[in-house]
Amino acid sequence: MSVRTLPDVPRERIVLPARALERIERHTAGLARHRERLRAGGRHVRRGLLLHGPPGTGKTLSVMYLARLMPERTVVLLTGRTLGAVGAACALARTLEPAMVVIEDVDLIAQDRSHYETAPLLFELLNAMDGLDEDADLVFVLTSNRRRRSRTRSPHAPAGSTSRSSCRCRTPPRGAGCSRSTAPG
Repeated sequence: MSVRTLPDVPRERIVLPARALERIERHTAGLARHRERLRAGGRHVRRGLLLHGPPGTGKTLSVMYLARLMPERTVVLLTGRTLGAVGAACALARTLEPAMVVIEDVDLIAQDRSHYETAPLLFELLNAMDGLDEDADLVFVLTSNRRRRSRTRSPHAPAGSTSRSSCRCRTPPRGAGCSRSTAPG
């Protein structure tokens, strides 16, 4: 485990359709601003975001922007070989809440369960995202190059959703004509 400073990524560097970026901001920082009212109303504050799209289309850059947008949150980042520490990372995030748990390339964990008798890392992740533990102020940001491989259903997700993440955003392919997002007027 290591502690590091994440790059300071301003909104202007994010190349996503403006509506998609506004939805991401509303689902993460927007809900965080209202966490006390949500809790008082008996609503969950734990939430998830799935960013999926081809490599090099801004998923990781968007994660760094979200870290800048919510500086009060501890960011727990899992990539590559650290994906095996899902349980420990989620426990750490819960201890340090409010926190953002980022799992890069979640499709490496959330493969089609029909191929495996058990998938302990997947089950740990799913339990952390919406298991029986007490609600915590956690934002789960998952990135994937292959959305179809990471499909699972959440009891907290909106009707019609196919993912445990309650907000999904597809990053456009490179050169799709998207311009840099600008701050809302």
